[in-house]
Amino acid sequence: MKKIPIQSVKRALDILDYLSVGGLSRRGESLQDISKSVNLADTTTHNILKTMVACGYVSRAEGRLYTLGPKCIGLSRANSISRSLEEITAVMTRLSEATGESSVLTTIINGKSYQPITVSGTETIRVSSGVETSLAFWGLVTARVIAAYSSQDELALIVETNGLPGVEWPAVQSRQDLDAQLANIRRDGIARKTTNDLKAVAVPILDDECKVRAAIGIYLPIFRATDDRLRRIEDEINKTAPIMISLLTQ
Repeated sequence: MKKIPIQSVKRALDILDYLSVGGLSRRGESLQDISKSVNLADTTTHNILKTMVACGYVSRAEGRLYTLGPKCIGLSRANSISRSLEEITAVMTRLSEATGESSVLTTIINGKSYQPITVSGTETIRVSSGVETSLAFWGLVTARVIAAYSSQDELALIVETNGLPGVEWPAVQSRQDLDAQLANIRRDGIARKTTNDLKAVAVPILDDECKVRAAIGIYLPIFRATDDRLRRIEDEINKTAPIMISLLTQ
């Protein structure tokens, strides 16, 4: 067996391994069961868990149980995208060709938004495919839709990392406003944003457990955003989302 230079790091990773397996069939693990699994005293295990909770890699669930934290969710998202990057890019390219508009795939890792794939539209006049890279978190329609489907722990991390929207989302001036707007997105299954220059729509990519992996967004100039065109675009992205989840979970 390989010699492990830093035992405390290994113990933390062993705990993550145990919580990962437990999460397949249970809603959380008790301190005592975790201690037994890693062969440590309860007090030692508790101190490690407190550190992991503070760092976002473990969460406290109901009944004094422990589960994987929001930062582990981000790692899972990053891994699922990187494994199928070429196939996902091809699907995004077909989406932009079908709609004529620029598209973007966004995910959230550790409370921050990332756009691993952006594709330019085929129309002569189009919104830049890199539009989302120039906006703050809450200005991103794709970030909003991911936040709407995030767990409470991850949403807390998102707010801690980015603050409340303010000018980036004028309808949201408080945490209560934010919760209400995110509930509206969940109700509709889509996020929409309109400015003087553009229209944007985004849908979540949800797995079989309704956990959000990423979001697909489409941007188009406001002069082209007729009701009929928007309906066709929304139909296309809603057809694309199931294809995406099949790639992200293969």
